[in-house]
Amino acid sequence: MADFEYHEQLAFRALAESRASSLTHTREYHVQVAQVEATLALAAAVAALSRKPADGDLSGS
Repeated sequence: MADFEYHEQLAFRALAESRASSLTHTREYHVQVAQVEATLALAAAVAALSRKPADGDLSGS
């Protein structure tokens, strides 16, 4: 889980830097924001799946 938290922090930092950059309100800015938001959503989904046992998993772990 620490790996997810590390990447989440990097993504938030990149988003903050992107918002503060000279790209504000340009197409490139919106593309960067969308990429960071998609990365965060994917990381959150992976983290949620890693906490939920798979259906039919009989290992008990």
